[in-house]
Amino acid sequence: MRKSIPFLLLIFLFYTFLFSQERGREIVVRTTEGETIKLYKECHALVIGVSDYQSGWPKLPNAAGDADEVGDLLASLGFEVKRVKNPTKDELTQALDDFVFGPGQQKDNCLVIFFAGHGYTERKASGKDMGYIVPKDAPSPMRDKAGFRRKAIDMQDIQGYAMKIDAKHALFIFDCCFSGAIFYMAREIPPINITYKTGEQVRQFITAGEADELVPDKSIFKSQLIEALRGEADRNNDGYIIGTELGEFLQEKVIIYSNNSQHPQYGKIRDPILDKGDFVFVLESKPLPPPPIEPVIRDSLKAAQEAYLEGNYPEGIKQAKKVLNLDPNNAKARELLKLANEKIARAQINALVHKYVQSLNNNNLVEFYRDTCSSQFYSEIKKHAELISKSFNSFHSVALNIDIRLKGNNQAEVSFYHTITGTNKSGVRQVLFKGIYKWDLEKQGDSWKITGLTIIP
Repeated sequence: MRKSIPFLLLIFLFYTFLFSQERGREIVVRTTEGETIKLYKECHALVIGVSDYQSGWPKLPNAAGDADEVGDLLASLGFEVKRVKNPTKDELTQALDDFVFGPGQQKDNCLVIFFAGHGYTERKASGKDMGYIVPKDAPSPMRDKAGFRRKAIDMQDIQGYAMKIDAKHALFIFDCCFSGAIFYMAREIPPINITYKTGEQVRQFITAGEADELVPDKSIFKSQLIEALRGEADRNNDGYIIGTELGEFLQEKVIIYSNNSQHPQYGKIRDPILDKGDFVFVLESKPLPPPPIEPVIRDSLKAAQEAYLEGNYPEGIKQAKKVLNLDPNNAKARELLKLANEKIARAQINALVHKYVQSLNNNNLVEFYRDTCSSQFYSEIKKHAELISKSFNSFHSVALNIDIRLKGNNQAEVSFYHTITGTNKSGVRQVLFKGIYKWDLEKQGDSWKITGLTIIP
């Protein structure tokens, strides 16, 4: 029998996220709203099975084989799988080090850690439970408590590993039992669809049962985990299995097949940053489901209109483009996109004029032209700007009546009434210019560049 282990282990291990696809291939999923989310760059799994226990622990003939079977399935889903069988304390620590400080340091990776073996719960002097996972060379705590504590890996050690993982998602699956104090269980109906929140960080745990329950060596939990990841847990048939969906499936099925003697637990770590997302498995055998187009168009168009009215023009553009990707001839989305782009362009050009005035007043005219002119126009105006800057110690200028005229998406002109007063090297102040400045502008990338200047005294 696999002994219970407090769910302390779970909370600390909640740092590994599972997903299925080819290593080195970018994993992209689609939400029910039609958005695509880039999830993972690589998927890695560490599967650990301990059967050949020594020093007083009962042997678990099936544990190492169970880990192999889970590893084979994860490999078929595209994970690069590292297998560790019957590790000693030093071997288990080394395997965790290599995994956490290797693929676990890449922020766009996902990780799975699966453990099958003995767990142990110890009541400390404080009255709190401490959980352990047990390598093969740990003695029984009934015979050698100090030796057991030296060899077993406690939850504080596991927490240390978990906090050092940088991967986006981490899912820890334990074919042992734990106390549920460290993670919280969802009380509402769990979501089973992919949403934009899915891509946020999360640390999730699934255990084979509650504290003090015994998990049989012939594991019902492992069998149902295999069936779940073969597709049975994909209850909405969208081609994905998320961590919450998997936990719900295992809880229901294992309770039934164990005749109510085993109650799997699942949940997310108690952390306001690391409990937002959800682990995702991709079932490659199922096609990517088409998005429900009409609701997406309706909701995105409404979001675009609201963003425009609130002055959030970038969001309005994003939502309008989403509509046009699905319906290229949508007149309302086209008009909103045009208006929002115009608002942004006018704001950028207006800011460019004010930056010019500020640069002139700070005697940084050369730098301004260098950064804001096309290369050809800068070569024409550079000497003029240098001469003005050298001839005067300071300037005072204003720009009034700014008039912006857009010419399509990438061309514009702006004119403004401009006065410039300069103080020369002798301290004499004089009016240098009063009249109209007109710039010709061209959009290059995300910024506007000055391509020509007309001066009207």
